[in-house]
Amino acid sequence: MSYATVTPNLPDLPPRVDRRTGAELVTRLLFPVSHRTLEAWPLTTQRVNGKAVIPTAELLAHAQSLLDAAPAVRGGRRTKTAA
Repeated sequence: MSYATVTPNLPDLPPRVDRRTGAELVTRLLFPVSHRTLEAWPLTTQRVNGKAVIPTAELLAHAQSLLDAAPAVRGGRRTKTAA
């Protein structure tokens, strides 16, 4: 599965999502994440019918900021001179 960055069209998305749906959105649009990870993110939540719901725009903005702050690392094998 490819995790290419796709610019989401916010009017096409629901205004609020639960953690499981939010994790699916972030995974589809930005990078893989678990719904349990979203519990630790500093997001505004509301309890509706026993479910924590998060504003979609806030969720995607925080996920994008995490992606922007992540360092780019090159992989590959070391050569003997580099070791």
